[in-house]
Amino acid sequence: MASASVSVEGIPPPDYIATPDEDPTLQVPPVIHYDDWRGSAGCIKKQQERFPPPPPQLLEDDDTFPEPPPDYEQSAQEEQENPGLIPPHKIPNPVLESRDRVQLNKDIIFNAKHNINVLDKKPELQKELLRRKLEKQKKEDAERQISKRSSFEQKLDARKEKLDNSYAKQYCIDGCFFTHSLAQALLTF
Repeated sequence: MASASVSVEGIPPPDYIATPDEDPTLQVPPVIHYDDWRGSAGCIKKQQERFPPPPPQLLEDDDTFPEPPPDYEQSAQEEQENPGLIPPHKIPNPVLESRDRVQLNKDIIFNAKHNINVLDKKPELQKELLRRKLEKQKKEDAERQISKRSSFEQKLDARKEKLDNSYAKQYCIDGCFFTHSLAQALLTF
């Protein structure tokens, strides 16, 4: 039978075969008993002995602990120094606290809980909401069409508006008002 230290075909023997009896530098991990593993007081003490907490960091220039930020202590000091001052508080929002808004919010929550559709009971409200929705869609469509137009189409529209404006001008000949084209025809006679 081959011993652990003999190599086969030039392969060195693995390290894990060595036991603490053979190699005195090998350290065996400590055995953790079941009671210690559960977190008993003895286990916690052993852990604290093995791994003591790091010492608190000291400031370089003096041997005192770092002070907390001044904001935490400042409010307490201000209250002691100036007891007559009113501490600042958040400004209330009158819109959020209005009775109408609170009541409307309660109604909406109640209707949502009980699956009540208020729009079916108020057809004029439904019609108004639908009308507003359609108007909004028409405006968005018109804006999209304007933005999609090419520069050539935009120039054509500008010329058309210019011609329409020139035709819309009225001229007064002998107290009668005529459009631009009719006035030109009368003046050529």
